[in-house]
Amino acid sequence: LILAMVGLGLIGVIFRPQFALVLVVSLYPLKQLIGSYLPVFVQNSAAFNVMVFAAVLLAVLSRIAKRQRPTAGLLNWLTAITVFLYLYATLAIAWSPGNGAHRWMDGYAYWAMNVVLLPLTLITIEDFRKSLVPLLLVGVIVAVLFYTNPNASWYSGRFTIYIAGRNTVSEIRGNPLAVGQMGGVVAVAAALMLPVRGGPVVNLLR
Repeated sequence: LILAMVGLGLIGVIFRPQFALVLVVSLYPLKQLIGSYLPVFVQNSAAFNVMVFAAVLLAVLSRIAKRQRPTAGLLNWLTAITVFLYLYATLAIAWSPGNGAHRWMDGYAYWAMNVVLLPLTLITIEDFRKSLVPLLLVGVIVAVLFYTNPNASWYSGRFTIYIAGRNTVSEIRGNPLAVGQMGGVVAVAAALMLPVRGGPVVNLLR
C-alpha cells in the first residue's frame, strides 16, 4: 500500500504537478514506514529522498513542457527578500566555528527542493486548494499505517517505529517529530480549507 501510494505520487505529478506538495509534506513519515518494511531503504537512506526530489523536479518540468510559465510573477520583493534570507543563513553557517559547512552540505538539497522547486509546482491559489484533499487523504492513511505498524511501540515516552538493530547500541528508530510535523500541517489544512465539492466525504476526512 505504501509503495502504491508513492508510485501513484511519482506518476501523478506528471499530470497534476500540484500533488508534489503532498509528497514533500509526507516525505519523512513515508520514509519511516517504508524503511520499517523494506531494509533496502535503510541501507540506502538517501534513496527515498532522491525519489521525492526527482518527483518534484519532474512536476516543474511538466509545467514547463505545458508552457504554463511556473516562474511567472516571481520577480518581486518577496522573492528577493526570501533569497536574501537564505543567503544570509548560508553565510552565517559558513562563518560558524563548528561543522557549519558540513551541515549546509547535508541540507542544501532540501532547501533547493522546498524553497526553489516546490513553489514552481503551485502556480495559482487554485492549484494549492486542489492539493489539500489529497493531502488530507494521505495524512489519514499514513497515520493509520503508522499506528498499526507491527514495528511501532512506545520508546522513552514517545511512539516510534523500530527500523533496525533492536536492543543494541546502534538501534535505529524513526523520529516521532516527523509524524507530528506532518500531522500539524494536515490539521491546519483541514481546519482552514473551505471544501467546494465532496460534501460529507471531505468533511469526514477533515
